[in-house]
Parts: sequence; C-alpha cells; structure tokens
Amino acid sequence: MASTLPALLVSLSDRFTGFRRPGASFAFMMLGSALTLALSFLVHQVPEGHVGVYWRGGALLNTTTRPGLRLKYPLLTRFEAVQVTMQSNSVEDIPCGTKGGVILVFDKIEVVHRLLEDFVIETLRDYGLGYDNRWILDKIHREVNEFCTSHSLQQVYVDVFNQIDDELKDALQADCTRYAPGIEIISVRVTKPTIPERIRWQYEDMELKRIELYEDGRDTDDQKQSTADLTVFVQNLVQMLRVVICFFDSDALGEMGSLIDRLEQSISDLRAEMEQKGSPPSAAPKPKEEPKLADDSA
Repeated sequence: MASTLPALLVSLSDRFTGFRRPGASFAFMMLGSALTLALSFLVHQVPEGHVGVYWRGGALLNTTTRPGLRLKYPLLTRFEAVQVTMQSNSVEDIPCGTKGGVILVFDKIEVVHRLLEDFVIETLRDYGLGYDNRWILDKIHREVNEFCTSHSLQQVYVDVFNQIDDELKDALQADCTRYAPGIEIISVRVTKPTIPERIRWQYEDMELKRIELYEDGRDTDDQKQSTADLTVFVQNLVQMLRVVICFFDSDALGEMGSLIDRLEQSISDLRAEMEQKGSPPSAAPKPKEEPKLADDSA
C-alpha cells in the first residue's frame, strides 16, 4: 500500500493538470507515504477470540472493542488484544517435599483457564496484563507444596494421585473467585511425579510381588471352589439315585448299586485331595437310608 498510493496520486495529478510540474512526482510520493504511515497508527486489528483494551495517557479506558478493524488516536492511545477464550498455561519442574521428607519433582502441570469478557477491565485494572502469572502460574508452586507436605510418599505417588488434579483446581478457583472473579479455572492436568530411582525400584518390585500373590491366590481359590462344587454335586446325585432306584426292577439293582459305589468312591477321593491341600470341605449331610426293596425273585 505504501508503494501504490503515491503512484496513484501522481497519476491523478497528471490526469487533471495535463502536464507534470518539476518535482510533483516526488511531492505526491511523500504525501502518499505520510498518509500510509498515518493510517498505520490510526487503524489496528482485534483478532477473533480477543477484545481490544486501550490506555490513553497511561490510564486504562473503561471501553473494550470487538474483533475487527478499529481506529485509535495515534501516539496518545496504546492498544492491547486480550484473549477471552480458553487458553492453557503450563508450569514445569516443580519440586515438593512429602510429609516423610522425600523430594518429588512434577515435570509438568498444565492449567486451562479463561478470562470472562465482562471482567476484563476490572481484572486488568487490578492485576495488569500478567494476571495469569499472579493467580495461576505462581500459585501452582505453593498449592503443590502444601499438598505434598500433608501427604506421605505412598499417598502422593499411588493412593491419592488421581485426586491431585481436582484439589489443585478447587484451590486455584477458590482464590480466583475471592480476589479475581473474572478468572475461570476449567481444568488442571498433573503428570506423574519423578521420585528417586532407588525408591522407584522398590515400588516396582512391590507391585510385581503383589500381582504374583494375587494371581496365585486367585488360582488356589478357584481350584478349591471347583472341587467343593463338584463334591456337592456328586453327593446330590447319589441321593437322587437312591430315590430313583426304588422304581427299577431287580435286574437293574446290581448295576445301579455299582454306580452308586463308584460315585461314593469319587467323593472320598475328592475329600482326601482337599484335606491334603489344607482346606477340607464342610461335612455334607448324611444321605437318608434308602428303603429296602423286597426281592422280587423270591
């Protein structure tokens, strides 16, 4: 624009005058450059997702502007674009000491927040453009250290680690609501802390042993339960056979008696196996005596 505007002015001058005076081209070029420079100071752009705030003579004005091209007084008014959509700030390498004196380091903590548009002027007047440093980034260090000093290493690293995000979010939002109500804390994301290598190896070894014990115990319990269930099933089957045998003729009594004897032997074998493993099953109720049948052959 700086190069085309002077040339356009010179062309218009030649068209209306019909001749070119000495030095006219240079004068029109200087005039075009001056207009371009003036426009650059007058016109500014407010990007989408931001609002324009203005200082005149060092004093913050009470008005804001929406996204688009805007005008301001050159040299007298200073302009800044303030974001009012969600933004993310992160803090890295945050050391803290647990209740037992172990030093942990959180590699990264990310905070997602937003400045409400209705509170832009109030927040900037109280805390300036660096409001997020005061109420978010600087405050993260203090909140993390307070959390660690009130918990043990086991709690911070394992037991309550999944609660750190919510506790930090609530702590940040509580102070912002009280002192800077225009700041809204949306979420906090905390990475797993780094602990000394020697302690980390101990935790990994303990976790492996816990998994092994759990799997061994589960296999033993399943095996005991399966054996007990099978024993009860066979006992119930014997009782049913003793009742049903009453309806058979004398020729089938011998075969049914042999079957019952084999089933009772299986029950005895299962009991013996469970007693060897140290978990004898509870005594099953003694089956009722079957009624004696008269010998039909007599």
